[in-house]
Amino acid sequence: MRKLFFLLCLLLGATAFAQKTDKKFEELQQQIATQRATLDSSRKVTDSLMLVSNKRRDSIDMARYMEQNTSNLVSYMQERERKQKKGMWLRIGAGLMFLVIGIVGIMRKRKPKTENTGSSGQA
Repeated sequence: MRKLFFLLCLLLGATAFAQKTDKKFEELQQQIATQRATLDSSRKVTDSLMLVSNKRRDSIDMARYMEQNTSNLVSYMQERERKQKKGMWLRIGAGLMFLVIGIVGIMRKRKPKTENTGSSGQA
């Protein structure tokens, strides 16, 4: 009786823990295939959304770059213009100064030199 009970338990255990049949295995393969297909389609959608997002980010970055570049160019041009004006005023000032010095020099040469005849003692 013990041998029969042992044999019965051994057979039940072996059949209970046996692998699934080919039909169930094929069903699992089909489920895996459908899950892979949905995963692939969702991956494609995700990739296309990432491309759109990257294009938007690139266009925003390009706009910021252009705005910053324009701002830098404007400030550079203002600084250059300021330096040019400063140089212009320095040249005008130097020209006026030389003009005044020239006029004073010419005026000094034109004046006749007066001689003091009474104080020298010779008459």
